[in-house]
Amino acid sequence: MKIRVGAHDEREACVELWLGALKARDGREQNHIVAERAWAKFDQPLVRFAVAGVDPIGFALTTDSGGDSEGRVAVLELLAVRPSETGRGIGRMLVEDSIRSAAELGFSGVELHVRAGNAPAERLYRASGFKPKGEPFPHPLGGQPMIAYRLGLGSRSEADCGNAPSGIHLHSRVRKTK
Repeated sequence: MKIRVGAHDEREACVELWLGALKARDGREQNHIVAERAWAKFDQPLVRFAVAGVDPIGFALTTDSGGDSEGRVAVLELLAVRPSETGRGIGRMLVEDSIRSAAELGFSGVELHVRAGNAPAERLYRASGFKPKGEPFPHPLGGQPMIAYRLGLGSRSEADCGNAPSGIHLHSRVRKTK
């Protein structure tokens, strides 16, 4: 499985994939507002739009937040894997790709928000080195509160790359699975 740059014309398939993953997680269809919020994220300054598979079976969208008191921070805005493909390491590869891309572009960290109680996602992010940041906060559309997670990238040099979380190799461009 290759992780590659997503094409402009793959955005619709990825938003549909996102909605399908939310339906699998929540057990219900999402309303149009959720789809509109996902589409709007593609209009933000991009760090990386990564896709897994020829017919996308997973994707990650990482944007440039512009920065905060801790430096320039990338935000892993959307991450989804087709529900029938979960458990194969695709989500982990996409998270690693997001981290690697942010590090290569000089970001000081990567942040993301995850719904409280989404245990599989929280395990994935913690295994990738992310740590909770602050207190849970309300989701803009209601429902379960959200938890911010952050991974500091510091000044990762080539010498540091072998010590990255989950075996991330910051200078390899494509990762494959069996």
